[in-house]
Amino acid sequence: MFLTNKYRNLLLLLFVFIILVPVGLISNYPAWGEWDFSYFKQKLGFIPDGIKNFKQIEGILPDYSLGDINSIFSYYLSAILGVILIFAIFYLLKVLIKHER
Repeated sequence: MFLTNKYRNLLLLLFVFIILVPVGLISNYPAWGEWDFSYFKQKLGFIPDGIKNFKQIEGILPDYSLGDINSIFSYYLSAILGVILIFAIFYLLKVLIKHER
C-alpha cells in the first residue's frame, strides 16, 4: 500500500476530527475567530478599534451552509473541503520549494 504508517495515522486523525465537526452545532460557545461585536463587548467590555474598523471577509461557504441542504451535512462538506484545500496549498508549497532547490 502507498500509505506509510505516518500518513495513515495522519489521515485517521483527520477523519476523527471531521467526524467530530457537528459538535460545533450543539456548543454554546462560538468557534475560534468567529466572534461578532457583541461577544467582544461582553467579554472585554468594549470593541477594539482594529476589530470595529476591520472589513469582514466573506467566506466561500458562509455559516458553513449550502442553501437548503441539511446543516450537519453542510458542516461535514465544509470540513472536507477545508481539509482538501489546506492539503492542496501545502502540497503546492512543497512542490514549489522543491523546484526552487
